[in-house]
Amino acid sequence: MDRNSLVKLIHVAKRDRRLDDDTYRQLLDNHTGLSSTKEMTLKQLESVMDAFYGLGFRPVFKRPGKVTATDEQSKKIRSLWAGDV
Repeated sequence: MDRNSLVKLIHVAKRDRRLDDDTYRQLLDNHTGLSSTKEMTLKQLESVMDAFYGLGFRPVFKRPGKVTATDEQSKKIRSLWAGDV
């Protein structure tokens, strides 16, 4: 996972675990010695994510919605199926 994706996931985990800013920064400091994700290395960001996983965070990835035919496509499909074309 790239750096930007990890930073976004960390912020999602912060919100999911309902951490206030002071608690969040304390968690960062305890695991990396830094109080912001801005200057963290990839390894430090992964360490922070491991901490959030330890707190019970589980990411939920959205599945793409089911793609259905448009009205025009449905009419064409019905006409082909009925043998009108």
